Amino acid sequence: METKEIRWSLEVDGEVHVVVLQQQNQEYPLYVDGCLIEKLKIDKYFNYEYRFEICGKTCSIVKLITDKEIGFVFDGKYQNKTRKK
Repeated sequence: METKEIRWSLEVDGEVHVVVLQQQNQEYPLYVDGCLIEKLKIDKYFNYEYRFEICGKTCSIVKLITDKEIGFVFDGKYQNKTRKK
C-alpha cells in the first residue's frame, strides 16, 4: 500500500507545528506534531471540512469538489498557494 502525504508547517506563538495528512486508500490519517488526531474519510464527490485547533487557533482540512487538491486553513487563511480565501 502506497502512502502519500501532504505537510504544512506553521508557527504559533513562536513554536513551529507540523500538520501531516496521509492518504492510505480511502482513509486520511491526520497528525499534528506526530500525534494522530483523527482518521478522516474524504469523498472527492462532496465538499468536506474537518475542523480542529492548534494552540487555540482554528484549523480546517478542506476539500472542495471544484479543487483537485486538499486545502489547509489556519486562523482563517488558506495555506495553499492556489487559493487566496
